Amino acid sequence: MSYIENNLVPGEEILYKGKISPFSCINLWIIVGILLLLIGFGNQNSSIIGIGFVIIVGWIIYLITTILTTEFAMTNKRLIGKGGFIKRYSFEQHLDRIDSVEIAQSIVGRIFNFGYIGYNTAGAKNGINGIAKPMDLKNKINNYIFENFKK
Repeated sequence: MSYIENNLVPGEEILYKGKISPFSCINLWIIVGILLLLIGFGNQNSSIIGIGFVIIVGWIIYLITTILTTEFAMTNKRLIGKGGFIKRYSFEQHLDRIDSVEIAQSIVGRIFNFGYIGYNTAGAKNGINGIAKPMDLKNKINNYIFENFKK
């Protein structure tokens, strides 16, 4: 059973489960690793190939760990999530206290449909980075808030 399912309160049901996009984990290290592999194969230099291979394997381990250990959901009462493998973080935000929702996407995020989704409450700004399909989540949050709390 997942963290989210273990922490639901009576009467709470999951309306939307978010996912981390694998593309959001692409960073400079993977590009360096690929370049080192290409340079190493081009020059037939096994030490450069080895370094590139180690970087890429490390990135794959990071990617898999991030995807498997990050959970995020919207329920009929709150946003709830957790992340981390060794060092854990978790959050929850009651939907009736959210004032606004925002999205930020880079060019790569727009191409591969991932981004940052932030939500503002009275005096605090929180958010989650790397969420797949952030517009879908933003629309779900806004629709639920307006249908249930902003009457």
